[in-house]
Amino acid sequence: MKMRVLSAIGATAILMGASLPASAQTAETPVLPDETISGVPSQKLPTPPVLTARYTLPMDIRIAKDAGITSNTLLTDQYGSDYAKWAESVRECLKSKPILVRVVGEESVPFIVNGSEGKLKLNANDKAVCSL
Repeated sequence: MKMRVLSAIGATAILMGASLPASAQTAETPVLPDETISGVPSQKLPTPPVLTARYTLPMDIRIAKDAGITSNTLLTDQYGSDYAKWAESVRECLKSKPILVRVVGEESVPFIVNGSEGKLKLNANDKAVCSL
């Protein structure tokens, strides 16, 4: 259990970046009805120092995958030879964060970091693409 907590915290810290102080970082995820006996609707990342006892859910955090996207070059496919719009979209995409999900059995629920979702997700080929 401790290794799972440390890996979830490490992955979250890497994805959130080092620009925010530890006390300002937040993460929240919905709790499925089968996961709780207390009726708590969501779970928040505890504020530092993080102790194992503060977690009530297993955290299997992954980047969202959209199997319906088969192209590795979504932005190029959309903008073609409009290089100005293509370049602007690429710059925005490079600044964005991934869309994270917490996997629970066969289901996945959103894992929101700092109150906003990103734009990056994996396509059917497990390549990172920017969602449009």
